[in-house]
Formats: sequence, structure tokens, C-alpha cells
Amino acid sequence: MESLIQEKLSQIILREIDIPTGTLATISYVKVSPDLTSGEVGISIIPGEKIKEVMELLKKEQGHLQHLLNYSLNLKPMPRIGFIYDPGLEKAAKIERLLEDK
Repeated sequence: MESLIQEKLSQIILREIDIPTGTLATISYVKVSPDLTSGEVGISIIPGEKIKEVMELLKKEQGHLQHLLNYSLNLKPMPRIGFIYDPGLEKAAKIERLLEDK
């Protein structure tokens, strides 16, 4: 269920949300609670200066995204999603830059 939600939600975000130009925002993981009532969606964002802006945008559109996800998957029960910043991609990019500088 987690990979299905990740795939569909990625498609919905690409189609429905205007991520700022020059920003990479990806879903790094989805964790669904054992009782299927809630889901945590990890978002990786590059560059770091855009984290706050993108997270605010996703939280503002959370209800709309939830509705589209419910409609496209039609699962019962459908977990209530919430967005969490995941620094993993940004950390990997910093390490890569450090390695290139040597």
C-alpha cells in the first residue's frame, strides 16, 4: 500500500502543485500506520533554501491532495496523509559536493 500511495501521490503532485522553478521535491518514503488511519509522507527538497516554501505549499494543499489521492486509489480505508521534511537527499547532495571538491 505504501508504494502505491507513493507512486500515485508523486503523479498528483507533479500535475497539481506548482513547485518553484529550480526546485527538486520528491517523495522519499511513505509510512502507513498499522491501523491504516494515517500516513507519513517524507519529502526531500533541493535546494535547501526552498524547504520552508515547498513544505508550506504542500501543507496548504494537503486536503486537496488527499481528496485526489482518495479518488484515484479508491482504497478503504485510505490513510490520512501528512507531509514531513526528509533531509536525506539534501545530505547526499552535500556529501557529493564535498567529495567533488577534493
